[in-house]
Parts: sequence; structure tokens; C-alpha cells
Amino acid sequence: MYYRIEETFAFRGFDYGIAYLDLLLIWGFFLFCYEIYRLYHSRILSGYSNGLIGDTPIRYVEDDHLGYSDYAKAVAKFMNDTDCSQSSFSIGIEGVWGQGKTSFVNLLKSELKEYGYIIVDFNARASANCNEIQEDFLASLRNSLSNYYVGISGVIKKYGKALQVTEEYNPALKFFQIGSWPNLSSSWESLDKAIKNTGRRVVICLDDLDRLTGEEIMEVCKVVDKNGSFPNVFYIVSYDKVYVQNILGSYLELEKTDDFLDKYINIEFSLPKKVYLVLLGELLKYFEDSINKKEFVNVSIDTIRQFFAQNAKIIEPRLSTMRDVKRFYNQFRFDYQPVLNDVRFEDYFFLELIKYRYKEEYEKLRCGDYTSKGEKMYDKEINYNKELIYLNSLDENDSPQCWDILLRLFPLAKNKTYSDDWYQSRWNRICNVLSYDIYFYQQSEGVIYNKDLQGLFQMSLKDAIDKIDSWKDNVNNVRDFLLTRDAFRLNSRKNFDLYIPLTIYCAYIYNDYMLRAALGTFFVTDGHDKGIEKIKKIYGFKDDNDYILHLKSLLGQLAVIDIRPVYSYVHALYTSMIDEPLSIYHSIINIEDCKDFLMKLLKGYIAKIDEETWSAQTAWEISRISKMNPKRIDYIEMDNDAINAIKDSMEDKPEKYAGAIITHFTFDGYLKFNICNVFLASQIFGGWENFEEYLQVIEDSEKVPSLVKDVLKLFWEKFKKTEYNPFAFYGYDKQVSVGDYEAYYKIFKSIN
Repeated sequence: MYYRIEETFAFRGFDYGIAYLDLLLIWGFFLFCYEIYRLYHSRILSGYSNGLIGDTPIRYVEDDHLGYSDYAKAVAKFMNDTDCSQSSFSIGIEGVWGQGKTSFVNLLKSELKEYGYIIVDFNARASANCNEIQEDFLASLRNSLSNYYVGISGVIKKYGKALQVTEEYNPALKFFQIGSWPNLSSSWESLDKAIKNTGRRVVICLDDLDRLTGEEIMEVCKVVDKNGSFPNVFYIVSYDKVYVQNILGSYLELEKTDDFLDKYINIEFSLPKKVYLVLLGELLKYFEDSINKKEFVNVSIDTIRQFFAQNAKIIEPRLSTMRDVKRFYNQFRFDYQPVLNDVRFEDYFFLELIKYRYKEEYEKLRCGDYTSKGEKMYDKEINYNKELIYLNSLDENDSPQCWDILLRLFPLAKNKTYSDDWYQSRWNRICNVLSYDIYFYQQSEGVIYNKDLQGLFQMSLKDAIDKIDSWKDNVNNVRDFLLTRDAFRLNSRKNFDLYIPLTIYCAYIYNDYMLRAALGTFFVTDGHDKGIEKIKKIYGFKDDNDYILHLKSLLGQLAVIDIRPVYSYVHALYTSMIDEPLSIYHSIINIEDCKDFLMKLLKGYIAKIDEETWSAQTAWEISRISKMNPKRIDYIEMDNDAINAIKDSMEDKPEKYAGAIITHFTFDGYLKFNICNVFLASQIFGGWENFEEYLQVIEDSEKVPSLVKDVLKLFWEKFKKTEYNPFAFYGYDKQVSVGDYEAYYKIFKSIN
């Protein structure tokens, strides 16, 4: 590189100053970049924090987190001190599935290599069928020993032919005595001599005995006890003893097989069962890594550490092996991510533990077989739903295996009284009716997944409302999702800005008192409550004025989409201060500001009277603004400014209102007709006589269709006869839509 850059030297090459040598440098640079990419990519793939944790056995001492390496050293020393010069020696490595038998054998092989042993790996599961196990074993032996003794391949092939297990064996040729057939005894002696001539001991590792059928296990036992029994050979056989005994008992039709393997195994080492602190320590490392990577943002490592310490006796029996730890963590990490902001970590961990260990019981829990709902006890003073899910009382014989976990998740006694703090601290617990379905969001059918509900906060306000409207058959899912949001944990100003208008909208379209009550956290204070102060601090508001202006801005954004929910909520705040002026609870937006805001809504909507989506019913609805100082509080007494605004609009453009004055409803199979809003006459016009004068304004207008005028005349004649009460009609057999004046005309003409 130096000489290429140094101008003293000249290099042959192409035009434009490119030398032949440059191609080599470019190629080297390309290889360098590729190697950097490969190393970086392999590092990402190997890191468990960027994906699921693999369950592959360990191979190196530095990866041994369970302390098996010391045990492997002890077993290796025992083997090296054992005299096997006269016969083979078989060692059993016993442990349950997932305890790390293969990992232990890998560590043991590393130790034995230090002593100079030849390692032969054979897995009978790789054989195409049971009849090929013997032949495949000899092939593995030949491949491993051929590096240490020249000519051993022929010796093993001859031995296989004598055993009649290799491809060279042909029963027809042997029957007619065609060809030479080696003597089994002499072939065995030849192979025994060849093994001795390697000058080393041989270790044959037979893994996964507990994954074979009964017939295959017997073939492997035949290898160990007979066909592969040579001096200076050790067999290491790993298995789950209970499983192997059960399989052999079924295959051999024996009632008792407890000591069957003892016929083939000289000594058995049971893997040490690690104390729960070791396994939970490994699980804690995985959680700590996820927390450091910002995957689990709602829980601290100290919380998890304390939780493990308090519940070790419950967790340890369910996660008793390293495989359990890895598989459980993979399951938990996948399921927890979409709901981590909506569930309590401790509850979700216990639920996932049930799912991992007792799948049938998990499904029963999801379907409510173990639980029942308590009575709904909404406490207005603490603004919280006290409706809980209780654990049913079960007989000891009927209780599920996860009963001790269920007792940590649900209260047991229905008659037990809890303090308000207990309820409030459990807003996101599984025992809360509102939170229950969130814990099962991936398993529940006919519900909106929580990840889709969370997606509302990634949309614009208009798109989020459209999405909610499309979920009209899943009202409870949307309602419960909004009710279980914590005002102090919305995570961002953007979420804050969406939550308030969405909750106001749903409170209106669902006519839900609890949603309106939930909004109190943002709008209502008792003068001493620090809730709004905390909200201002969390979401970055400078003072009350800054916060109030922002709330009004959010209300205005929603009003552009649908003015009715905004009017409904602000008017509720407004009237609460009129009805209960001495209450300690009051809106942070004072009564004068509420009225001004409502009047702006009304005047703004009236100004849009020529827009296609404008509605007379909506205009009337939002015009019902109460007086600040009413003479009576048992019904809404309209404010004079609101009366003048809507009355002037109705007289200025009667054609926009005339077609909405009459309405009907069905009662006991017949139609009843009435004025769409009685307050039109009683409040806006001050009585029926004045309202009749307004009907004359409609009659005199050239812009009102003649059909509408005719219908109003017919209606008013009949309405006056009933003394301004709804009148009925029988016998019309067609479906009539509200405001269908053509149908109204036919009906009114037919009534005498």
C-alpha cells in the first residue's frame, strides 16, 4: 500500500491512473468490508436479546452457568481411574428432559479429550429405521477410529459382515456358501486388537436414549452389552430414566422395569438438580438484559428480583430445568410485549407460568371455570370501579394444580371488605373486571386485540374515531381499554392528546357514565387534590392557564369531527356547577368559561348551516345551554343568549329546520307522532301559540318545499286536537323512516 501511494514508484496498469495492483487492493478492501458485516451480523443473530433464546446444548466451560463443569471433571477423573482393560464399561447420565444432559456430556467430552480419549458420537435417532442402528453404529465407529489406526475400516467392515448387519451381508450368498464369511469370534478379536493398537481409550457417547421407541432402545442396549462390548471402551448413555422405564415396560409388556437398565449400565450418575436460586438467577439475567435493552419499560430489575425472592417456592417447581427457564422466558417475552403497559408484571408472570405448565387449566381459567364476578360497586368518591373477579371456593380434591398461583391472583372470600387503596392499587390487575380480558388478549375470540387498541394512539384523531366506529360490535373492549388507562402513565403528550377526546367521544356514543367519570381526573378537582398538578408536571404544562387552553384546544379538535360529544361533556361540567355550587368538586374550567365555550360551539355550528353534513337536530341539541342562575333546577332552563341564537337562525333559514320538526316512534306495534323536541315550543318560542306563529313563517317561505308545508299543516291540525300530545296511527304496513315526509303525508291524509 505504501509503495503504491509513494510517487517514486511507477506501476503498470489501465488508463485513468488505475494500476493492475489496484484490483488486488480493491478486492482486499471488499473482503475486509464483508468480514466486518459478517461478524456484526453473526453477533446480532447470536445475541438472545435480539430474538428468542436458543435451547442448544452448551459446549464450552465458559458457557456453563449451572456449575456442571466441576461435576464433569469429577466423572472424567473417575473414568480415567477405572480399569477397563478387560471389558467395556458403561456409564449412565440420568436426568429429566431439559435438565442439561447433552450439555453435561459435551463438558465431559471436553475433559476426556484432555486425557487423550478418542470420542465417538452416535445418535440412534439418525438411523432410517431400527434395523439400521447396528450398521450405523459401526459406521460412526469406523469414521472416528480411522484417524488413529490405518486399516481399521476393513476390520470393522469384516466385523459387520460377521454380525450380518452390514450391506455386504447377503443371506442368499451365505446359504449357498458363495464367497468367504468371516468368523464372528475372530472378527471380534481383530477389532479388539485394532482398538488396543490405537494406544488410546475410546468413549462412545449415546445421546437421547429417552427419545427412542422401545424397539430402538433394545437395539442400543444390544450395542452396549454385546456387539460393541470391547475392552478399553467406555459407553456414556444419557436418558430420562422414568421415561425409558415406561417405554420399555410397554414394549416388553412387563409390569416392573425399575432395574431393567441396570443390566446394561455399570454405574449411573444423576445430574445434580440445581437449587432454585441458580435457575432463577439465570432467568433474572434474561429479564435484566431485556430491561437494559428497553424492551420491558414498565418494570425494574429490583421489582423482579424482589418478586422472585418472595415467590421462589411457587416458581421453582414449575421451572425446574434450564430448558424450562429458556422456554418460559421465550413464551413470556413474546406474549408480554403487546400488553406490558396494561398489565401488572407480577400477575402476568403468574398467568404465563400457568400457561406454560398447565395448559388445560389455563384454558379453564380463561373461560371462567375457576372464577366469578362480584357485585358492581362503583364508588363515585374515589372514581374507581370496585367490581372484582373472585376465586370460587373449591374442594381440596377438585382444586387445580395451579391453585397456589390462583390464590395470588384473585381474592377468595366474596364477603371480604377491602379498603379504597386496595382497589385503586389494582386498576391493572387481573382480578379487576376491566383488566381481565387484556391478560388473555391473544387467546380470546370475538374481541379486539389489545395491540389494535394500542394502535389508536398511533393514528390521527379522525382515523382513531373512524376505527372506533368500525368496532361498534365490540363496545365493551373499547370501553374497558379506555377505562384501564392510567392518567399518569399515558407515556407521552401525544397519547394524552388522543386519550381525552377519544374518551369524551366514547362516553357520548356509548352513553357511559364511567367513561365520563374517568375524565374527571383531567377536568375536576376538589381544591386539594394533587392529581391535576401531577398531570401538569408529567405532560409539561407551565400553569393552570396553559393547561386549560390546551384542554380547550383538544375539545375544539374533537368538535370539528363531531360537535355533540364535546357539547355533552362540557355541558355536564357546566350544569354540575349550577346544580351543586357549594360542592368541593369543581371543573378546572370555571362556569363562565364553560358557558362561553358552549356558546362558541353553538354559534360556530349555526354558521355552518349551509354545509351538507349540517343537521337541525344537532343544532337544537347543542342549543340547550342552561341558565347560570335558573329559577328552577328540576329541568333545563335555557340561557337567553342560546335561545336568541337558535331562534334567529330558525327564522332566518326556516328551510333548514322545517323538515326536521316532526318525528315518530313505534309503540306496541303502532306509530306515534310528535314534535321532535318539545323544548322548541316551551323554551325557544315560549309556548305553543308562539310556535304556531313560527309555522306561519315556514308557510310564508318560498324556500320550504310544498310537501313539507302540507305535512306540517296536517300534523298541526291533529296535534292541536290531542292538546299537543303525541297522536297514534294504526295499520300502516310499511317501514317508515324518521323524517320521511312522503310517508307522513300519506298517513296524515288517511287519518280522520
